[in-house]
Amino acid sequence: MNIGGSRNALYIRCAIDQIGGQYNSVLLVLSDQPLIPADHYRNLIKRSRDKPNKIVVTEYKIDLLGVPAIFPESFFRRLQMLYGDKGALSIVVEEKHRVER
Repeated sequence: MNIGGSRNALYIRCAIDQIGGQYNSVLLVLSDQPLIPADHYRNLIKRSRDKPNKIVVTEYKIDLLGVPAIFPESFFRRLQMLYGDKGALSIVVEEKHRVER
């Protein structure tokens, strides 16, 4: 899984710039995952509300984490600093103690 490519980092930065301080979290999704059921998104949102300071990620296999994922506002600045091949997954790896699976 790659949520860190240079274009992805650009798209993430643009999204965070657009929402500014209007929201307390952001849901990152990929356009090439249309078959993810709505219940999965509802579950992510519920878990994010239950643990608002955690990054809530999708776990595909044991220790294979990815998007869709919800990042709380406390990570917006770091998401805005993404560049090159570093993407949202780099934050998940660095902050694994603040990740909810």
